[in-house]
Amino acid sequence: MKRVLAISAALGCLGVAASAPGDRTAAYPPVLAAGIDLPAGFQPEGIAIGSRPVAYFGSRVDGSIYRADLVTGQGEILSQGPGTPALGLQVDHHGRLFVAGGTGGDARVVDTGTGAVSASYPPRHLAGHVRQRCRAHAHGRVVHRLAHARALPSARR
Repeated sequence: MKRVLAISAALGCLGVAASAPGDRTAAYPPVLAAGIDLPAGFQPEGIAIGSRPVAYFGSRVDGSIYRADLVTGQGEILSQGPGTPALGLQVDHHGRLFVAGGTGGDARVVDTGTGAVSASYPPRHLAGHVRQRCRAHAHGRVVHRLAHARALPSARR
């Protein structure tokens, strides 16, 4: 009796699976946008994913930061760049975007809500080893160190 019930249950499941629609993408539309159109000539390099699903893109050309909604694909320039690349990006839980300037040797902190630059560190304000890592394009390490630094060293002349 148990064997008959098990076989009946298996055949019932098989019937349900066979009657399910073959194209599951039609039943479940995509949650994220199929693409994101960046401004002409933007040349993205650094990418960070924030909350509310938002992505931040840094420009290799001038360091501008582009914020895009990952659901709609729509976006806008959040912060105009200083003229140096924006290569390494990291968002922290306080809504701050840490940006490493790559070959420019600089770094800055951008408020993700307003786009305002809350702190900027030109090359002379960064410690030598951090500045070298910026120039070496070690994005993750530079941004990680800046994000977790208690205080950056003062300018040395």
